[in-house]
Parts: sequence; structure tokens; C-alpha cells
Amino acid sequence: MTSVAQKIRTSSRLGWEHVTPHEGPFEFKAPPSSSPSTSMEAEMDIPLFFRVSTMAALSTSTLLPLDNVMSLEMGKTAPGFDPINVPDVVRLRSEQDCDEAFELLMSILRQPELGLYIRHIDILRDTQFHGWYKPTPYQRYITEEDGLLLRLAVRNAGWYGADEELILNMLLQRQFDLDFSNGFHSSRARGGRHTRGSHMIQSLAALLMSVCPNLESLKIRPIGRFMKEGYPPLPIEQFLLHCTSIFNSVFLQRLRRVDLLHTDDALDNDPLYFNRYDLLYHMSLFHQLPSIEHVCVGGMEIDENGREDIAPLSSNLDKIELLHSVLPTMFLCTVISSSKTLRQFTHSVGGRATQDTGNWHMAFPAIFRALLIHRESLESLNLDTDADYSDELEQEEFEEYLCDSHELEIDETEEERKAFMNQKSVVELVFTQMGCLRNFTALRRLSIGVRCLFQMANGTTSDFASSNMPLADLLPPNLESLSIRGYQPGLNPYYDAHIHDLFQKFVAGQLGSLKEINGIKEYIPNSATVHLDDVENHPELVWIDERDAIV
Repeated sequence: MTSVAQKIRTSSRLGWEHVTPHEGPFEFKAPPSSSPSTSMEAEMDIPLFFRVSTMAALSTSTLLPLDNVMSLEMGKTAPGFDPINVPDVVRLRSEQDCDEAFELLMSILRQPELGLYIRHIDILRDTQFHGWYKPTPYQRYITEEDGLLLRLAVRNAGWYGADEELILNMLLQRQFDLDFSNGFHSSRARGGRHTRGSHMIQSLAALLMSVCPNLESLKIRPIGRFMKEGYPPLPIEQFLLHCTSIFNSVFLQRLRRVDLLHTDDALDNDPLYFNRYDLLYHMSLFHQLPSIEHVCVGGMEIDENGREDIAPLSSNLDKIELLHSVLPTMFLCTVISSSKTLRQFTHSVGGRATQDTGNWHMAFPAIFRALLIHRESLESLNLDTDADYSDELEQEEFEEYLCDSHELEIDETEEERKAFMNQKSVVELVFTQMGCLRNFTALRRLSIGVRCLFQMANGTTSDFASSNMPLADLLPPNLESLSIRGYQPGLNPYYDAHIHDLFQKFVAGQLGSLKEINGIKEYIPNSATVHLDDVENHPELVWIDERDAIV
């Protein structure tokens, strides 16, 4: 029979640095600090599962009665998984999903090589709102050996002491407790119905992420920064912060893509509306992982209380998709300029309604300059933004960053000063860019609204407009596919002349690498913001996020 020591040695193949195998009695090796877990460095010859820790019920002054633990469902330990039955995608939303994921987690802890087969984790339960987690008696039965492996996995993932006990308690629950019987003080309107399920799902997801070294993609709803004042981070946020710290280089080394989904909490956010999203904070949790390439977010507008900065040219992301999202100019400049090397960029508007009564306008001259930062690397550009297009810059949006000096405010924190300097660096980088459409030497696929197309051709110096140079002569030299949105012959003689010339040269085979043109003979509409009065008669106007399995 395989001993606990052998299992722990096997687990070291996944990089469990905090585990120290011994012959004979075992000890947990805690991190070097005055951590509360110091008191738990006892020899593990006492049955772990049946020993109730003094920290097992952190919200009460008494221990959980041993009888409560013993009276739980005493089913057999989950059967092991054969590699052929290990799913490559783990989806977490329901209690049944949690049961299956917990069985999978325990199988991986017993046979770490099983974790190699999992490539995708979808966390589909809403996490936008959360409160304090209240520990309750365990609802899962596991053996002493499995309990030891689970506790070691929790520590390996970065939790010790009081936090360790909380995560273990979340993992060993089975019911989401939708009737609020465990004393949540969050109101129903604040998503209290999500609290317990969110904690349970996130703890399972974090542990699975820590033992699946080939994980490639992650889907997640808003993490829950709305209630950050006075509330602890949820487990996924804690785990991602640990993964991206300078002291850790073990987890998520192959993670390539993160999809940030729309919230499903209809009590707070009607699915017809754009979702307020702290995108820059979410990006900061993973954008410097070594293999990360791709972030995709849909149906968002900015969270006015969210993060405002990321240092330019600091992100490993080279594919950014902002689908059906209304975003201000400075925010877009920050996102675009954050990439060290940007290869694909998509931004579309519309498809949802906004609760903001003001008008959104994207100052395209600034966005274009931000894109010029990546003129030698950008291979695919998809801009469905003509509905929010503006060719005028609002100088007040940038003028404070263009000043030579910055007056420190009396109550300005170091974090605020750093954010200002990052934004200043973005503006300075953007406004030093010069060029036009043909300077995008790596661009192969271009899908764009007709207004933005002519603005890019016009360039930063307006040479195109003044010289009347044909549009065909200003296309990128390696362009293979061009789709033009919103063009209707006969409405604009200036557009007509250039596009007719472009098409004639394409038919004659005079445009080099260009293999296809769409949007000239057939009309491709621009996306537009949905008005709620139109939804009943025109439901097709509402964008449905195909990435979301719940829709």
C-alpha cells in the first residue's frame, strides 16, 4: 500500500516547495515567519480529519463538536480517476459541479500526473459581491491520508494559519445554503445568494489551478472588488496575487488566455446593460505571467472606482479583445500601450444598453496614435467603433499629463503618485507617435468602420487629405484581408471615389498581397448602443456572449 510519505514525494513533481517528507512521524513545514500556523507544527500521528483545530470555527468562541463531524455523511472516499476519464475542461457553477471537481481534486492529489490533463477551468458562478465567509461543520468525509494531502495542497497554494483553515472549511462543504441560514449580513440585493457558493467554487478552482501545470485558459466573472473596503479578497484573487508575486514562479506557467465574463447577478445588473468592470485591476492579476497572451472581455463599461493605470510596455498580453464595450479614450490608450508587443487588437461597441445618460465618444486620433506604438507587430486589427467615433480630441482629458511638473497634493498617497506617473508615461508615449495606415507593416487582417479607415489613411499629419493620394496606395504592404463596415455607396462622394478606385485595382490584381475585400458590394452594419425601447421589437440588437455557457 502506498504510504503518505510516498504520496508526498510524488506530489513534489508539481513543485510543492513547502512539503518536507520524512521517514516516520510527519511535520508540516510552515513558511519562515511568525505565521499563526506555527502552533500547528505538531507531529501528524493524530488522525487529522477527526482532530478539530482550535481555528476550525473562526467566527465562534467554541469548537465545533466532534459529534457534528462524526455524524456527517460517511460515504466512501471518491474513487480514483483513470487518465482516460479526466476532463480537459472543468466547469464550476452548481453544487454537482463542486462534487465532481472535489473528487477530481482528490484524485490529482493522490496521483499528481492526472493534473497534467486539465487545460481549461471555467468559473461560472457570479463573484461580483461577497461578504465574510462563516465556517460551518464539514459536509464531506475524507480519510486521514486524504486530509493530509488536502491540507498540504492548501499550504502549497499559499494559505497558512487562519486563512488555511478557512479554505479547508470551504473545500469540505457541499451545499451553497441559499436560505441564508448561516447568518450572512449581506442583503439579497447585494448578491448574498452568491456568497457561500462563490467561496466554495473559488477555493476549489484555486486548488485545481495549483495542481494543473498545463492549464491554458481560465474563464471568470468579475472578482468582486466592489466590496473591497472591509472585506477580504475572494480565494481566486488571493491565489492570483500569490502567483504574480516576485516570490513565486511555480503556478500558471502555461496559462495563455483569460476570459472575463459578464456578471450573471441580475439583481444588481440587468443582462441588457453594460457591466461595470475594473478591467485594469483584473489585468494586473495575470498580465505578467510568463505564457499569458490573450485577454477577452465583453459587455463592459468602466468602473469609476476602479484602477486607472498600468505601466506602458509592461504586459505580456499580445492579443486583446474588448467586445461590445463602451470605453473612454484615456482608458483605451492605457490598455493598448500596456502591451510589450501587440499582435491582435479587437474593440467593438454596442450590443448592450448603458445606464450612463451621457454620450460616449472615442477620440480616435488618440486611439490611432496608441495603435501606432505597435505598427511593426500588429497583425490583426478589428475596430467596430464608428458608432462612438469622434475626430476631436478633448484636450482637458490629457493636459494634466502633458505638463512638465506635477504638484503633489497634501493627502496624495504613494499609490496615487505612481498611478499618475504611469498615466503620464502613457500620454507622452502616445503623443510622440507619427504615421498613417501604411506604416502598419505587419498588418494582415483589417476589419474597420469606414470613418476610422479614412482617419487611419489620413494619418497624424493629414498628408492623405491634402494630397488626395488614393486610398489604395496607403494600405499596409502585407494586408491580405480588408472588411469595411458601414459603407453605403452614394452617401459620401469622397468615400465613393476612393473606394471605387480601390475596388477596381483589387479586381485588376494591382494590390499585391490583398486577397479579399468585404463591405463594398455588400453592406456590413456597424454595431450600435441598444435602446431599451427597441429591445422588444428588435431582440437581435442585443449581443449574446457566446463564451458564456450559461446563456
